Amino acid sequence: MIPPMPTRTRIGFCLSTWRETSNGKGESAGSILTISRRWETAHQWPGRCSLPVRSLETLSGTASGPFFLHPPEGRARVAGQRWSRRSKERESPPSISARLYPFPGRWGRTGSFPPLPFPIPWAIPPGPGKKKRPCGGLWLRKPCGRWKQKSKSRRFFERKAMPDPVIQACSYILVHVPGFVRYGSKPSREIADSPGAALSVLENHLRIYEDAVAYPPNQVFIGNLHPDSLNGIEQPWYRHPLSDASRYGVYGEIMPQEEFLGLMKLADDFDLIWLEREAAPLLRGALQSHPFWKDSDLGKIDGGVDMEHIHERIENKGSLPLYFRGRIAGCIHRHHDQDDTLKAQVLMENLMAKASGALALKHLLKKADLPAKNVELLLNCSEEAAGDRYNRGGGGMAKAIGELCGCVSATGCDIKAFCVGPLYALLYAFSLVKARVFQRVAVVGGGSMAKLGMKFKGHVAKGMPILEDVLGGIAFLVTGDDGESPLVRLDGIGKHDIGSGSSQQNIMESLVLKPLDRMGKKITAVDRYAVELQNPEVTVSAGSGNVPLTNYRMIGALAVLRNEIQRGDIDRFVLKHGMPGFSPTQGHIPAAVPFLGHAVDAIKRGEMNNAMFIARGSLFLGRMTQLSDGLSFFIEKNPGKQKSTRSERKG
Repeated sequence: MIPPMPTRTRIGFCLSTWRETSNGKGESAGSILTISRRWETAHQWPGRCSLPVRSLETLSGTASGPFFLHPPEGRARVAGQRWSRRSKERESPPSISARLYPFPGRWGRTGSFPPLPFPIPWAIPPGPGKKKRPCGGLWLRKPCGRWKQKSKSRRFFERKAMPDPVIQACSYILVHVPGFVRYGSKPSREIADSPGAALSVLENHLRIYEDAVAYPPNQVFIGNLHPDSLNGIEQPWYRHPLSDASRYGVYGEIMPQEEFLGLMKLADDFDLIWLEREAAPLLRGALQSHPFWKDSDLGKIDGGVDMEHIHERIENKGSLPLYFRGRIAGCIHRHHDQDDTLKAQVLMENLMAKASGALALKHLLKKADLPAKNVELLLNCSEEAAGDRYNRGGGGMAKAIGELCGCVSATGCDIKAFCVGPLYALLYAFSLVKARVFQRVAVVGGGSMAKLGMKFKGHVAKGMPILEDVLGGIAFLVTGDDGESPLVRLDGIGKHDIGSGSSQQNIMESLVLKPLDRMGKKITAVDRYAVELQNPEVTVSAGSGNVPLTNYRMIGALAVLRNEIQRGDIDRFVLKHGMPGFSPTQGHIPAAVPFLGHAVDAIKRGEMNNAMFIARGSLFLGRMTQLSDGLSFFIEKNPGKQKSTRSERKG
């Protein structure tokens, strides 16, 4: 039985350049030409095949003249061994014909290569009467005129395909930080305008930790409830807490503030945080009770500082107080008197992003059962801007988070794209895994202190508790195909081009219709769409509307324009293909990815076949352009690992 042809076949040649020298002779320098082909339809070996040129990889040598092919004869020739020959002009044939023997045996056939995009003198097919050799290989002509068959022992055919990327694990965490709400961008400005009144109102509307844990959208975020379950809970959700709510969920946890203060001190490498002498042992004990840090060296938290020294730094040195249970538990300093990027509030924001990102990464490693040392690349998509006055937002947060989590074998960098940051980071992870640059890439994002209390005035005006009192954290592990996790369709990436326009319809067409058309799918063929999943209970009360519902109606309207559904079926489409928003309004955190963990597990269980994730960003907020931004990707059920062919097992 003839084995099936591999999905991808890669054929390599040794390519040389020819140039005239001063003595009338020529010389050549070797390099490598790679011809690769992805087969779209099923072919059987043997057969008459056409392999178009898809990529050229030059390993050595430079192109300065006509090209010819010759078989490599050892490393010296490939590295640039030179020889002389009088130049002869020959007409390049319209194609290169060669005898292909991809597998041992008697299945030799003649393959035909279309013209290459440059002239190839001396690339002449074997003449009639040449003996077919069943040992396999490709006939190529040397510059001296002799023909030699390429040995299959050099692994001439690379049968192993590049791995399809999969999302192997996801984690989500929340940190309840009522003592830091006053430092959010909106509350801090309101408190500066009217210190007494605004601060008093804010403190009277803060939630306790138990209420934050029992809040239904928070339980959905950490995986204890499915998003659809919110449709069955009466609104407002804050008035209907869950009686059996748990701190720990399928994907992460909701951490209390006392543990997080200890974690921030543990993440502090420059003694930026001083803890009060009596508070330090309490915070150390709280963090030591956590399973991730019970065996860690918590010596940083041991030492405390007298309260008078803390007050002196707050009053005279620009330090900011840290609150715990209504009293000052410490302070955080600025690190340079003349550098606003290192003032206390900026450093506090960065430390909170680092600590919450590390907590999310710890949960990711636990869920994936992966040692921290096995992570090869970290991509941070947080909204902080770590740097100094000469390079504001210079980066380094990815490595800082990795260092705190023990990822000693990883490198990393930060990805910034406003709310679309997580999707860009995932796209880079997919591409790097696909290209085999890295095998295991972790995408991580910490919380945004600036977004705390962003809509608090609307909540206070309606007698609601301040719901924006939690930091969010996300983390995802991208690897090669494991035969189980959902596959990422790289031909289903949607992007908002610069010339696409900024109207809502143009953006949705770029992010939804174009990738679906490339994959040959209808809008209704996608089981679930994940858009910006902001909790509507947070945004509607502040006059910002129900963001997820608006986006789902827009996708439904596109389906109407394509005659896939009737106009009266839009609400049914939203209910079937959408979901209620449940994510905290932390900028990058709600950007479609909070549903990724639910989707991965549902596809593994066979409850779904696919899902599309769509995020949009507002680049005009940076005042550098009027453009918007957006990105989308598509995942689908993994068909499982195919049985290897006999040739693949031998290879």
